[in-house]
Amino acid sequence: MQPNPLHIEYNRGLRCVTERRDLKIAQQKKLCHYKQQTLRRQTIANRSQLHSQYFQEAREIRESLIYDLGKQLYDIQKEMRLAQADALDKYTYKFRSRKRQKFKQQEQYNAEVSILAGMAKHVGFPAAPELPAARHKEQEADLAAMKVCELRCPGDGYTTSTNVSGGN
Repeated sequence: MQPNPLHIEYNRGLRCVTERRDLKIAQQKKLCHYKQQTLRRQTIANRSQLHSQYFQEAREIRESLIYDLGKQLYDIQKEMRLAQADALDKYTYKFRSRKRQKFKQQEQYNAEVSILAGMAKHVGFPAAPELPAARHKEQEADLAAMKVCELRCPGDGYTTSTNVSGGN
């Protein structure tokens, strides 16, 4: 067989076969490309669906836990309120529905605030007695009771304490 045959019918037949083969190859390449795109899209869709399901389940679990914790907290607070119902009445202000009661409660509140403001201005707030400093012997007795000895740092005049027993 020659590299370039000269027979016309043979060349036409060969050209038809070659075109048909090239067309089939191009179609198969396109089909392969479309199948790859389809697989890629399916994979991305499945991955997105799985992520969505995961986040949905995580959200539902988180919401149920938060709901349960809120319910437990509510039950605890309800029990505490029932146990301390008498004590709560002493320390709470109730909103009155009558105007006269509201006015009386506001007067009591204003009087209390003015008394506290006067104490803060004239006496000092909180008004507590002044305590004298502990004497040196009392300090040494307290340190001995705590098993702490006093050490002087050379040259600076400051004192530091250490625990003699080595424990807490």
